[in-house]
Amino acid sequence: MSYETRYAAHMRQKSDAAASTPEAEAARLRLQEALTRACSDTVARFTTWTPDDVDAVLEYQAERIEHWRRELNA
Repeated sequence: MSYETRYAAHMRQKSDAAASTPEAEAARLRLQEALTRACSDTVARFTTWTPDDVDAVLEYQAERIEHWRRELNA
């Protein structure tokens, strides 16, 4: 096995170990909740839209994601 392959496997193991901590799981759940709330806000605001409105929709959604991330400390 090459050095690069072993190094990549080692880094993947470290990443997996860090991602499996309770703090990481809690952060993932907070982020998931923030994204869910932001999507709900976007759907409520833009009940009907056209492809011409896509920039406004994406801008609003990004704004709401940041709002909910701050609100939930995600």
